[in-house]
Amino acid sequence: MRKVADFEKIWGLSDNSWALLGDNNGNQILPLWPEKEFAQLCAVEQWKEYKPESIELDNFIQKWIPGMMNDKTLVNVFLTPDAKGTVISPDDLNSDLQDELEL
Repeated sequence: MRKVADFEKIWGLSDNSWALLGDNNGNQILPLWPEKEFAQLCAVEQWKEYKPESIELDNFIQKWIPGMMNDKTLVNVFLTPDAKGTVISPDDLNSDLQDELEL
């Protein structure tokens, strides 16, 4: 969270649409990273044509988080190439980001 707050950007993978995951419960999960290089490491297999794309933090907080909450999309924070990461709700991500921005 500190890197995202410091650089005021968050990164996803895009190829005319955003890379998404799914889980066994039918949830959509948006993977996000604190830096371009980490997103690039996951641009393999089904996402090999995807490129890292930044999202300005203000835009993410004001538009993306409410949209994900409305769509019931979860977030995978810091997905790794071996499919590890932390899945959280957009509301929890917003709370964590707000806490970090206050420091």
